[in-house]
Amino acid sequence: MEKAVWLRVIRKGRLEKELQEALPVLDLVVKLIEQRKEEDDKMVIVDLCSGFGYQGMFLSELLPADRVEKIVLLDKSWPMLNASEVKKDHDINWDHVWQVKWPIRLETRKNNLKNGANRRQLSTHLFERAEGPVLLLGIHLCGQLSLRAIELFNLQPQIALLVLKPCCLPDWKAAQQEAVWTIGGHTTEAVDVCLRGKYNHGEWDGAPRSHLPPKFRLWSSHLFSSISGGVAGGGLKQEVDLQPWEEKHYQTKYMVAVRPCWEGSLSRAWTSWTQAGQGQ
Repeated sequence: MEKAVWLRVIRKGRLEKELQEALPVLDLVVKLIEQRKEEDDKMVIVDLCSGFGYQGMFLSELLPADRVEKIVLLDKSWPMLNASEVKKDHDINWDHVWQVKWPIRLETRKNNLKNGANRRQLSTHLFERAEGPVLLLGIHLCGQLSLRAIELFNLQPQIALLVLKPCCLPDWKAAQQEAVWTIGGHTTEAVDVCLRGKYNHGEWDGAPRSHLPPKFRLWSSHLFSSISGGVAGGGLKQEVDLQPWEEKHYQTKYMVAVRPCWEGSLSRAWTSWTQAGQGQ
């Protein structure tokens, strides 16, 4: 990388921080692809709400290039693909993507998961065009974005794998609007999983902070129950709390779901992954 690009990548210790947070997912994806051997055509990995794209960069370096076609970094803050340069302050500068010859090709895609039309575009222009299985990674998805990731998995048969790590609770406005979400045959009422308040510069401002962990566990339970794609037909979904990885935090739930043809691979990879996460 050029010096200016590299300094942006490592600014404020972000590289190390992002690696620590991504380690469980990186480990599981590597193990799963090892288990698949030569059973699949080249895979497509989609990193939902990727931000700067650290997880995709790590995977590009770690995974075998002959097994993965591309890694798609999807975020509403990427510039449009036909943009000649980054023009808006809130757009992500993509020099680190396009100026580097990554072992596995990285692509950026501007997409807002909350927008129904944007999700339909994903189906038409990405999932349905994939020649091999799609691996969908949703790490640190805030609020309703976790529901949108589950909805994609449930509805898109091309998606063979979903890895989800939910983040914050849905916004309190959803409870005020008496929102109800039915996904995968499971219904979640916003009033049950929302909490009055929000984070302001990393500090919680609202209901007593002690209410957050049990509310988050309930939210995670509803999310897990909403995952249905492929499971009823013999697929597999599993959940683990990797508390040892983040001892000071309560947002440590990881959920994984696969289509039936991946069930055996997940079972073998899952054992070593969860044992590692539990310090066994």
